[in-house]
Amino acid sequence: MTSVEHVDAKGFEIERIRSAIAGLGLSPERLQATAEHLGTMAESRGATFRERLLAMTRDRTETRPKRRMPHGLTVALRTAGMVWAALMLSTLAVAIASRSTARKTMAALQPEADEIHVRTALGPMAFTSRAAAFRGGVIDCWYGGGFVDLREATLHPDGAVLRVRAVFGGGQIVVPESWRISARVRGIGGLQDVRTAADLAADAPHLTIVGLALFGGFAVQSDLPEEEIAELEKAVARMSGGAPLAVEAVPTV
Repeated sequence: MTSVEHVDAKGFEIERIRSAIAGLGLSPERLQATAEHLGTMAESRGATFRERLLAMTRDRTETRPKRRMPHGLTVALRTAGMVWAALMLSTLAVAIASRSTARKTMAALQPEADEIHVRTALGPMAFTSRAAAFRGGVIDCWYGGGFVDLREATLHPDGAVLRVRAVFGGGQIVVPESWRISARVRGIGGLQDVRTAADLAADAPHLTIVGLALFGGFAVQSDLPEEEIAELEKAVARMSGGAPLAVEAVPTV
């Protein structure tokens, strides 16, 4: 359709609408008033509908029951929190109380001792054994840790048992690759042998590690960076007031 034909069609429609309005007998003023009235009614009806919708939504929100945690679960969580706080405070108090004892123990360790008791509390741990017939001992870590190096030690022919305990602490137990390791460490934590798996002979040196880990643990490995060893040894020396690490053997507990 061309533009001329479009204008003619539009004019025809306008004339037809005017004729229809004239047939109704409505004056332009009356027609405008009627249009305004219809617009007001539509607006008021729309506002009323919106108010009803908002009221329905508000009623559903107010009448909907609030989801609450079961009373039993609330009590359990509260009790668990109190137990956790008590556990933290008690273990920290024990660690602080045993710090001086641990410092003396670390200073008194003798590398040639066949049985050891390595203890650390709120501090580092670094010990290297050169025992000729290592039978085991105790490793005790409270809020601290480091390493116990057994690569220069020789196990007793009957084997050895090492008892470990880690409370928010732990470290590395460094052993030769030729040793067989059996571990029974329980608790929230544990012990993991991270050495490369190898087929060892039935008569290979056998070290058994047992104990408890509470939010801590130990790793059994066959190597340890020299810089890490040196750093921990310096830290232990500072903790023990510069005392040598080889003074006297500590009786096994």
